[in-house]
Amino acid sequence: MSSRKPFALALTLLMGCGPLAAFAAAPSGNDDPGLTHLKGMSPAYISCQTSAGDNALASDACMSSEMKVQDARLNKTYKALLGALKPDAKAALIDAERAWVQSTAKDEAFESKLYGDSQAENAQQLENKLARLCTRANALDSYLTLAQL
Repeated sequence: MSSRKPFALALTLLMGCGPLAAFAAAPSGNDDPGLTHLKGMSPAYISCQTSAGDNALASDACMSSEMKVQDARLNKTYKALLGALKPDAKAALIDAERAWVQSTAKDEAFESKLYGDSQAENAQQLENKLARLCTRANALDSYLTLAQL
């Protein structure tokens, strides 16, 4: 690791680009705007949720559309990161991504048991899934920034 990488990592984390930093600044209570505060969400999603207001079906449609955006962002960044890494780091990334996919599947299986089947609970599960996807894409973005130094 070059001497610039530890500094860049510290700077990245201090600037709030770490995977969990987006949640740390989230508002609490009834002022919580959902996922619109999460770093990496598209402007189209934020606009869609603003327009949806209290309409749960419209909000769900916004989240479903954003899932596609975040999935494409994650895949694009993952491929770019693979191309930027040396073979040993590339193998570690592949292993980490497989573990993330498995962990995500287990989280979703757990949540399907935890939550009921109401529209609000289904929306919460969709929001959780979108948050996991965006957070992982943010993490890969941070890794790509470091790999390109």
